[in-house]
Amino acid sequence: MDERLKKLREDAERKLSKTTHHKTDVPIEDFNRIIHDLKVYQIELELQNEELRRTQQQLQDSRNQFANLYNFAPVGYVTLNRNSLIIQSNQTFAEMINMEVSELLEVRMSDFLCDDEVKVFHGRFNSFFSKPEGKRMEMRMKRKGGRPFWVRFTGRKINGMSDGTKESQLEPHLFLIISDISLEKKFEKELIESENNYRTLANSGQALIWASGKDKNCVYFNDVWLKFTGRPIEMEMGSGWLSNVHPDDRQQCMDIYSTAFDNKENFSIEYRLLRHDDQYRWLRDDGCPRYNNDGEFIGYIGHCLDITEKKQDEFKVESLNRELHTLNATKDKFFSIIAHDLKSPFNSIIGLSEILVDQVNDRDYKGIDKFAKIIYQSSNRAMDLLTNLMEWSQAQTGRMSFMPDRFALSPLVEDIVSAFDIICRQKEVFLQANLDSDIHVFADRQMVSTILRNLLSNAVKFSLPGGDIQICTSRSAEEVIVTVTDEGVGMPKEALKKLFRIDESFSTPGTAKEKGTGLGLILCKEFVDKHGGKIWAASSEHDLEDGTKRGSVFSFSIPNASDE
Repeated sequence: MDERLKKLREDAERKLSKTTHHKTDVPIEDFNRIIHDLKVYQIELELQNEELRRTQQQLQDSRNQFANLYNFAPVGYVTLNRNSLIIQSNQTFAEMINMEVSELLEVRMSDFLCDDEVKVFHGRFNSFFSKPEGKRMEMRMKRKGGRPFWVRFTGRKINGMSDGTKESQLEPHLFLIISDISLEKKFEKELIESENNYRTLANSGQALIWASGKDKNCVYFNDVWLKFTGRPIEMEMGSGWLSNVHPDDRQQCMDIYSTAFDNKENFSIEYRLLRHDDQYRWLRDDGCPRYNNDGEFIGYIGHCLDITEKKQDEFKVESLNRELHTLNATKDKFFSIIAHDLKSPFNSIIGLSEILVDQVNDRDYKGIDKFAKIIYQSSNRAMDLLTNLMEWSQAQTGRMSFMPDRFALSPLVEDIVSAFDIICRQKEVFLQANLDSDIHVFADRQMVSTILRNLLSNAVKFSLPGGDIQICTSRSAEEVIVTVTDEGVGMPKEALKKLFRIDESFSTPGTAKEKGTGLGLILCKEFVDKHGGKIWAASSEHDLEDGTKRGSVFSFSIPNASDE
């Protein structure tokens, strides 16, 4: 029998024996009832004892389970007093440092730290002990017979814990959770090394590298970019880098970047960026979206390469292509003139001359003046064409010399107007020149003569009988503007766009069915360009509401040489 129950029985019997009054005349029924109640009570006590034993077993199992959880937790548990002595430790921490739990008790925690960590631990312990919540310490510990390893301390303050002595019953203690973070530190070191390698790689190449966040603003530029622009990184961050992009490229650059960013797509842009020497350089910028390990979009990264030389080569090729196109158009124009425009007047001259010879031989002089007039006109047209063709070919091959000098413009105009006297009278066109006699120009006399001759020839060609042709001038300190105005048939707007261009063949017959090639105006533009001037035209096909007659106005500018 359990000693405690035995003692309870003895105490009960002793108490009963001291009772002075005994009733002997107890009825049998009462006696039986008492016996029954005692038996029931005994059974109740046995049941209670069984329940108590089960409760004690469960408590013991719980204690064993807690002890297992405490001792074999995945992290170390250590309880320290205010002097950093170890009061309790679980098996996990003991295994961390290759020691037995019994060897740890009453030993300072700092004894298990690496030498260079001890001073740091002592410096932080009091603060950590007083209020450990929200704090942590990462240090290297010594492993018995092994290499040091990294741990992280997190703690909780425990009040009123006793270490077995009466004096320590209310002393606060520090409960430490010790996690082995060696693997974490290894990954952290590898990540830092990887980042350093990436930065070294990013800064050692020729590419200008940038990165942006989820808000499209830039958060990183490598050293190559900063050396290229010569600006501090603070000026480049966000959208500051855009101020260095060429104004003509800025909007297109942002449109392409924003569209790709919104769709999370790769992109490639070519734009000009201002270099530290104030020169714009062409860059090709290739960007792609960035994602973290969880697949979350975190922005963009891009790299730029200087493609200025490549772009210059492309521009040269384009310029060469334009030059070839012009040369081909020049060649086509030349062959067109030779094959058709030059052949036509000579066919007329030869055919009419043959008829004229036959009539003279037959002494038939009827209509001979008409044939002679046509021959004269065809000869003049052929001569003008040959003259233009010769001058044009000399200009194209660079054989025409450019010899500007100072001369009065009025006498030159008067000579040219006189040369058109017969043609104007035949077409009943009135040609007038209104020029200041003191206007002088600094120009090539022969080229100016060719320009005026071609403009007047066209004005006469497209004038109607009774129409006026005016030559006038205006001047400024830098230039003289010569204008030829006619009251002819005029031109549509579409025709004006084709003037002065070798690649746009444009020629219309005159009012007397005169033919042309358009070569004269092309030659005029080349000669005006030689002088650094401009040539332009305006025209109307109909009389205007303000009373202005229809016709065309051709103007060109040459350098002024007058004394003012």
